[in-house]
Amino acid sequence: KGDSPIPMGPDASHTKERPDDPLTLLVYPDEGKGESIFYEDVGNGFGYERGEYARRRISCESSDERIVIRFGERQGSLVTERREIMLELRGISTAQGVIVNDEESTPVRIEGGVLTVELGEEAGPTTVEVIL
Repeated sequence: KGDSPIPMGPDASHTKERPDDPLTLLVYPDEGKGESIFYEDVGNGFGYERGEYARRRISCESSDERIVIRFGERQGSLVTERREIMLELRGISTAQGVIVNDEESTPVRIEGGVLTVELGEEAGPTTVEVIL
């Protein structure tokens, strides 16, 4: 569904193999609103029953003028070693600018109709605004 972020991690052959970087979020902006919940835990055991997980809401709202991606505050006690998130907006050939948490962002790449924004992993809320 358009505007619904799709999380993708690095290839792994089993759940004990947990490469952390990078997490890639694919978004296909489609003039509307969408959201998803990103959930992760250690992959074995029952620690999730004691709050050993990480969960956050990720939403996208897009129009002709802008695309706004919001990452909600991380819930749960699991802290991953991930340091970067790659946000890929598909179907974007040009942008006037990208603002992350009210500051102009770099680096930003636009290649083959994909706008890529590199973000650091943060526990708190993050807002990415793409001005078209």
